[in-house]
Amino acid sequence: ISFDTVEKLPGRGRPLGIFADVLFQCYKFEFYKGDILFLYTDGLIEARNTNNDEFEVSGLQHTENVASDDND
Repeated sequence: ISFDTVEKLPGRGRPLGIFADVLFQCYKFEFYKGDILFLYTDGLIEARNTNNDEFEVSGLQHTENVASDDND
C-alpha cells in the first residue's frame, strides 16, 4: 500500500513451509517511507459473511479504502 494505491505482489507456487525442496521465484520491490506491506493468508480472503459470500481480495481493497477515507 503506497499513498493511495494498492499493488498486489505476485504470489505463485506452493505455500511456504509445507513442502521440502521447493524453489521459489525471487522478486525485488522498492518501498518508500510510509509504504505498508500487508501480508495475509487464504483464511482471511476465504472468510464468509452472513450471506455466505467470501471476503476475497476485493474486500481487502475496499476495507483499505474505507480506512483511508476515515483517516483523511
